[in-house]
Amino acid sequence: MSQAQATSLAGEDPNYLSREMRQAIEKGMYPRWKLCYQVMSEEEGYSKPQLAFDCTKIWPHAEHPLIEIGVIELNKFAQDYFTEVEQVAFSPAVVPPGISFSPDKLLQGRLMFYEVTQHHRLGPNFEQIPINKPKGVDPNTYSSSLFEGLQPNPAYLDPPMKTDGAADYYDMPGEGTDADYYAQSREFLKVLTPEDRQSLIGNLSAALHHVEDRVVTVALSHFNYIDPTFANAVRESILLLKSGKKVTPGTQVLKQFNQELSGNTKININSA
Repeated sequence: MSQAQATSLAGEDPNYLSREMRQAIEKGMYPRWKLCYQVMSEEEGYSKPQLAFDCTKIWPHAEHPLIEIGVIELNKFAQDYFTEVEQVAFSPAVVPPGISFSPDKLLQGRLMFYEVTQHHRLGPNFEQIPINKPKGVDPNTYSSSLFEGLQPNPAYLDPPMKTDGAADYYDMPGEGTDADYYAQSREFLKVLTPEDRQSLIGNLSAALHHVEDRVVTVALSHFNYIDPTFANAVRESILLLKSGKKVTPGTQVLKQFNQELSGNTKININSA
């Protein structure tokens, strides 16, 4: 959906997407998404932690192919919104046996405060609320106990986490550098279709032409680090919007931009 279509729908029919989804489910045309995952060995992860242990980074599909494991399908509605939706308590700390946690700093923090959040929101027994209560799982027991019960199984222990010294806060190698901040954005531009690039430029300029020039200057400086031609296309589109003209996001510049990313030509355009 383009920016223009979304803006029109927001004013004329703001419930369009919700209604469309509900009608599709009622007709048996269930919305479905392919579910895939990617794998990286622990050894490889520690050799390039900036990529492996930073959730803002994408793993290249060529190096870590998508492995399809099924589909996610929406095929029914909640019967009681409060008990089935409002009381759901998700936490990344709840995992099945055999899955553990990477040293990703964001994940490590969420392992702690998600549980605390649900405790505060729903009460100390939130895991006993029917929507959150595990099915077919024995309750926790103390070991060893006069009443017997479950025994620890070493096969389900978390794998040990590798350390090469004191366990403390540390910065990722290369964190804060141009390669860290802009490399993946540059790769992202290369995989977009020409139509998607034009939409991206149009959406960015539509948001930026409303703000102060000093903010635009900072944004364009970041875009310039990603790709100077991309930054120039956004700048041209912003100027068109400010002049009141119909926007054709940097038509000529966009054409050159697509040629550049296709490897047909090399263009250097100075930063703003």
